[in-house]
Amino acid sequence: ARRRFGAAFIGTGVVAALYHSTSGAARTVMRKLDYWSIAYTSCVLRGAAGVRGPALLTAAAALVTPVRPTLVTGANLAVIEARYLSSALRHAHLRPLFGAHLGVAVAGISCFMLEDVLVLRMGAPPVFHSLWHVLSAASLGLIGPLLSHCEGARLLQGVQAVAVGAAAL
Repeated sequence: ARRRFGAAFIGTGVVAALYHSTSGAARTVMRKLDYWSIAYTSCVLRGAAGVRGPALLTAAAALVTPVRPTLVTGANLAVIEARYLSSALRHAHLRPLFGAHLGVAVAGISCFMLEDVLVLRMGAPPVFHSLWHVLSAASLGLIGPLLSHCEGARLLQGVQAVAVGAAAL
C-alpha cells in the first residue's frame, strides 16, 4: 500500500511540475489534471492508512473527482486525520509525530486558502503557493509513521493467521 501511495505521489509531482511549467490553455488543462491527481493520491493514501471505504463510496468519489476534486481530497484527508488521531491516542509513540503533522498540515492548508485572498485579490507577493507546497511535503513526510504503524499491524495479523493455521495442523 505504501508503494502504491509512493508511486501516486511521484505521479502527482510530475503532473504538478507540468502544471507549473505551462501557460495559456495548456495551463488550464494541467490545473485540472493537477487537482485530479491530488484527489487520486488522497484516495490511495486513505487506503495505505488502512481506511477502507465501501465500494459504492469509492465509486462515487471517482465519479465526483472530475467535478469536485477538492471535495474528494478534503474528505479523504479528513478521514486520514481521524485515523491518525485515533492511532495516536492509542499508541503513545505516534502522539508527538501526529502533533507535528497536524501543525504543519494546518499551516499548509492556511497558505492554500489564503493564496486566493492575499495574492489574487489583494496583490500580495505570490509566496503562499510555494509555502503550501513546502508545508504539504513536510506534512506528508510526517504521515510516514502512521503508514508504517498501519502496515506493521496488517503484517502482524497475517503472521498471526499463519501461526493459528500452523497450530491447527
